[in-house]
Amino acid sequence: QASRLASVPAQPPWAMQLLAGLLAFGAWPDVNQILQSATAEHKVPAAVGVAGDATGRLWEGAYGNYTDDDRAPFGAVTLDTVFDLASLTKVTATTSAVALLYQGGYLGLDQKIAEEGLLGKFGFGAQGKGEMTVTHCLVHAAGYPPDPVPCYWDPAFGCDGSPLPTEPTFDCAEKIFASLNNQTLIRPINTQYQYSDLSMITLMYVVGAVVKANALVDAADLLPDCSKAGPGLDLQCHYEAFVRTQVLHPVGMADSGFRPAASVQPRCAPTAVPHGEGTGFRTLQGQVNDGNAFLLGGISGHAGLFSTVGDLEKLVHQLLGIAPSGFGILNSTTVAKFTTVHNATQSTRALGWDTDESLCGSVFPAATFTHTGYTGTQICGDLANKKYTILLTNRVYPIDSDESEAHISALRKAFNTAAATHLGEGQTALV
Repeated sequence: QASRLASVPAQPPWAMQLLAGLLAFGAWPDVNQILQSATAEHKVPAAVGVAGDATGRLWEGAYGNYTDDDRAPFGAVTLDTVFDLASLTKVTATTSAVALLYQGGYLGLDQKIAEEGLLGKFGFGAQGKGEMTVTHCLVHAAGYPPDPVPCYWDPAFGCDGSPLPTEPTFDCAEKIFASLNNQTLIRPINTQYQYSDLSMITLMYVVGAVVKANALVDAADLLPDCSKAGPGLDLQCHYEAFVRTQVLHPVGMADSGFRPAASVQPRCAPTAVPHGEGTGFRTLQGQVNDGNAFLLGGISGHAGLFSTVGDLEKLVHQLLGIAPSGFGILNSTTVAKFTTVHNATQSTRALGWDTDESLCGSVFPAATFTHTGYTGTQICGDLANKKYTILLTNRVYPIDSDESEAHISALRKAFNTAAATHLGEGQTALV
C-alpha cells in the first residue's frame, strides 16, 4: 500500500524528559504533570495529546517513550508518533464513511442491511437478521454478541496461521465474511444496548457494498491485493479505498490509514498481542493490536486505523466546524445528527459516537461526543462550545492487564478534566 508517511528518527529519552520539565513551567502545568507522571510511573509507556477550542490548538504534549522496557524501540515519542487507534476506528473511519454516504443520499439510516442492494444477496438475512438496519448497528442495538464466537483469531474458527500469523493477510477474508452472514444474535434486534465489534464489521461491508454499487471509487484506488478478491474482500477493499480517498485525504489526514507501510512502522507506538489470545508476548509495531482485525488482514470497520494526534485534530476541527473549511466533508446538519444521543432510554449512544460526558472527566458538558479505543486512545468534542481534547497512548504494551485498564480509565478522566478546565481561558492558539 502506498503511503505518504515518512520515517523520523526517535529522540533520546533525556531530550524528552528535558522538554517535559520545561513545559511544566509553561502553560497548563497541571496537564503536563498528569501525563509526565503517568509515563514516569509506567502506567503507560507513552502519552501524546492536544486540546483546543474555536481559536485552534491551545495545548500540546508528548511524554514517555515508545516502550518502557528493553524489548522494543525505546526512543521518546513526539507529536508525530503514529498510534493504533483501536476502536476509534469505529468513529473516525466507519462512522465518518456511513455519515458521508447518508449525506450524499446513497445510504438510508433505516435501510435494512439484508436488502438485496446491500448484503442480502450474500445471505445476510439468515439467523433472524432480516430486520437489522444501519442505525441498529451504529447504536449497538443490533442484537449481536460483543464479539464473534469463536473469535476469528481463535484456532477453533479455522483461519490459517491463527491465533496470529506473522503478517496480516487476507487469506481468511471469505471465511470471515461467510461467518458474518450466518452470524446468530443473542437477543431480538433493538431491544437492548450491547456494544459489539460485529456491528461495525457489518457496517464495513455495507459501506463497501454501497461504494461499489455506485462506483464511488476508481478501480485504481483499490489496494493491489484486491485484484483477485472474493466477494467479502472485494467489499472490504471498497470500504478501505472510500475511507482513504473520501475521508482521510480530503480532511488532510496524510499520516493516517490501515496497514502502515514498512517505512512507517518505526514511527508507530508499539503494542503487544492481547494476553487472552494465548500466543505469549509479542511486540506489534505497525500491526493492528486487535486479533479479529488482524485476521481480517488489518482492515476492519471496528479496528485497524493508525493515526497521529495532529491528523485526528484535523477531523475533530471539521466535526466542530472550526476548520478553515468550516464543517468540511460533513455539513453541520449531518454532524449534529451523528453526535446527538439517539435513544436515551436505551443508551448514551449517538450514531457511532457516544455522548457519555463522564468518560471525558468532570468538566465537559452533557452532549459531549466521545469515543475510546482499547489501546488507550480517546477523542472528546464539545460541539456547542467548540472545545476538544485528544489523547493517544499505547497502554496495552507490554500487557493489557486489568491494572492497565484501571490506569488508562483514571488517566483519561484526569487529563480531560484538567485540560477542559483551561479551555476558554483566552490563550493564544499554538497552531
